[in-house]
Amino acid sequence: MSTADLFDLVWNDLADLMGTAAVAALMKRALRQASMETPALRSLSIAKEDLEYRYDLPDSWQENCKGETGRSLHDLLAALGPLLVQLTGPVVVRRLQRLAPLRICNVLLPDEVSAWLSR
Repeated sequence: MSTADLFDLVWNDLADLMGTAAVAALMKRALRQASMETPALRSLSIAKEDLEYRYDLPDSWQENCKGETGRSLHDLLAALGPLLVQLTGPVVVRRLQRLAPLRICNVLLPDEVSAWLSR
């Protein structure tokens, strides 16, 4: 899978549960935080167009998730995870944890999820 495919998977899964406005707000917040440490995330944008939210991913995210682009998505999810736990408790993070492609590509690590949930 490409990193773009994984981002789509996360976005759609969260949007089904919380709605696109909430996902966009949380992703933007996580993106601001993560992009300080991971400059590659600065080319990811999330914006509202008419009544819908859309995102533009870096072109490099069309690559396989196992490389540098996968690490960028990992960094974004590492910033997003604690926000999700703070706002929703363990429910949403555990749902993401069940998405096998995120584990296979090492963008959502079990040890990190455990750490978020134990805070």
